[in-house]
Amino acid sequence: MNRLAALVLTLTLAGLCGTLGCAATGAGPGAGVPDQPVAASEPRAELRLTVDLTASRECEEALDLELYRNRGVDLVAWDDRHGWCEGRRIVVRYLSRQLTAEQVLELVRAHCRRATPVEEQADSHGSSPKPKP
Repeated sequence: MNRLAALVLTLTLAGLCGTLGCAATGAGPGAGVPDQPVAASEPRAELRLTVDLTASRECEEALDLELYRNRGVDLVAWDDRHGWCEGRRIVVRYLSRQLTAEQVLELVRAHCRRATPVEEQADSHGSSPKPKP
């Protein structure tokens, strides 16, 4: 095989591998743009919870990342007890056409040791988190 043919074959295989790799991860063309803004007119609801997270240095961030994987989760607001993993108060704002309160609660519980809905009020752990508009 001459050098030109070898180069063409190598480039073809590299292109094919790159295309298949993107298709396998869903990152190829047509996969959609992940961060499209949601219209302000889209209905939203909020669920207030007290959560106990698995103790780690990044427990708050870990839950954030898991919840934001679901496109129906609009915002997660935290109380002011940074660095604590137990007894944290959160407000999850979600798109109510895509998720129900029960689905949000199941999603949170899947990534916490405990998650309990709470009434809207301040507690001894600091004020309830307020989502930003």
